Amino acid sequence: MSGFQTIEIAGIPIRMQVPGDIDARLDDLAHANPDSAAIRDERLPYWADLWPSSIALAEELLRTPPFCPDDQILEIGCGLGLASIAAGLRGGRVIMTDYLPEAGRAARRNWAANIDTPPEVRQMDWRAPEPGLRADLILAADVAYEKRSFQPLIKAFKTLLLPDGKILLAEPRRWMFRPFIDSLDEQGFHRETKTRKTTIGNRVVLVDIHALAIRCPPPPITRGQQSAGK
Repeated sequence: MSGFQTIEIAGIPIRMQVPGDIDARLDDLAHANPDSAAIRDERLPYWADLWPSSIALAEELLRTPPFCPDDQILEIGCGLGLASIAAGLRGGRVIMTDYLPEAGRAARRNWAANIDTPPEVRQMDWRAPEPGLRADLILAADVAYEKRSFQPLIKAFKTLLLPDGKILLAEPRRWMFRPFIDSLDEQGFHRETKTRKTTIGNRVVLVDIHALAIRCPPPPITRGQQSAGK
């Protein structure tokens, strides 16, 4: 594994250890036993790189922190932990979660390289959220790649989010993700979207950051209101 590198986001240097050997990890997966857990669970090593969505989300958190000091922040599919680290650098109380234990270990190392307080890292599949876990702010960068993930993701958001909470969902405008984004209104979410330009090497990537909140249902109409409306 490579050593730490320093990246600057919103004028703040952040030290990250990025494995960067995704091709080798994919090759290992291709030669794995078909009955292994890695094959059954489709444990693709997406966690092992810094993706434009995580960089854009980290910049959003560093520039305009959307949380109060007492808010509980939860990142699902944290990968290398960049977005969580950005929230932590702004004083957030963060829980980092990922399905893969190796991602959790990497996130823990990266947190420790930037923040003195111990990290809180849990292994969790957001398709089966941890019972009782709730957050004021949920962070999610590039968490869904297939249509079959969309409904479990909606369920996870509704299960994990506290009343009046917010979700920041970052995604690089993948065409296959558009139906999911377009369906959020029907699924009971209010959405506000902004776009950030993220530079990866010589490439500029547009990343949409969707601020989501669950709409409250309208209050029931009382008998007196019904009578007044007649």
